[in-house]
Amino acid sequence: MGLFVAIGTAMIDTVLLSPTPFEIGRCTKSTRYPADGGAVRNIAHNLALLGNKVFFWAKFGNDSEALDLITRTETLGIQVHSTIVNAPTPHFYQLISNKKSMMASTITDDFYFNRNDLFPTFMLEGQEIGITDQDDPKFLATLIQRTPDIKWIALGFLPPVELQSSFFAVFANKHEVLRTSDSIFSFFKDSTAIPLRCVTMDQDGLRFDYYGTSTYIEAPVLGAGNDIGMGDALVAGFMHAMIHGLSVELSVSFGVKCARKTSDVTTAVNPDIIELEYPHP
Repeated sequence: MGLFVAIGTAMIDTVLLSPTPFEIGRCTKSTRYPADGGAVRNIAHNLALLGNKVFFWAKFGNDSEALDLITRTETLGIQVHSTIVNAPTPHFYQLISNKKSMMASTITDDFYFNRNDLFPTFMLEGQEIGITDQDDPKFLATLIQRTPDIKWIALGFLPPVELQSSFFAVFANKHEVLRTSDSIFSFFKDSTAIPLRCVTMDQDGLRFDYYGTSTYIEAPVLGAGNDIGMGDALVAGFMHAMIHGLSVELSVSFGVKCARKTSDVTTAVNPDIIELEYPHP
């Protein structure tokens, strides 16, 4: 069993899937698939399914949806530390039709961590690896200072240069990378202080760089569901395998298997991920 820390957002996902294209001015019949979401919450969910102990810290709204979300997350065996904000629970929407999608979210700045948020170190129980998608520099600096024994992974962003040496890895998709870098290879060049850098490129597979050695892995053939949550499953699978002694290369490969399994369903997490076996070191 691995011990992990996950810091990020939690929200409600709604996927609307239509067999016909959406058209302006016309009511398109769709199938609705609601589920709990939030990238880091999804990672915590997957880690718990794989038999790990996870401490999850997030900001929640002040409504009944938030209470239900916290309860469901704790039922998974995840230890939740909730910071309540005076705002409604955020929602994420994805509309999918004709192999195209549009996304929208109601999340506001209230749900992101900042310099005023101090990580509750008194609740740590020997966790070894942590992951966060919170990119406020002051928050990150304090977080790293308060957790010197944890290997941190940045999700979806490149930490400031002065903090990069305190991170073990960064995972991002190509869209996130191109917001701050000219290319994926520029992204790798600008983050050499971080041992592991991994970029997912949708149908073009993924590329990761570990201490200067670059490796390419082809994208898996998608299942009958959709691609929502695949990146989260990839990272969770990597973390699970890594903490159980696998090499970086084998851990990334297991993460790809988890991503492939997630594409079998329409929600961001596939409970059948527990059926996967990973190679032993």
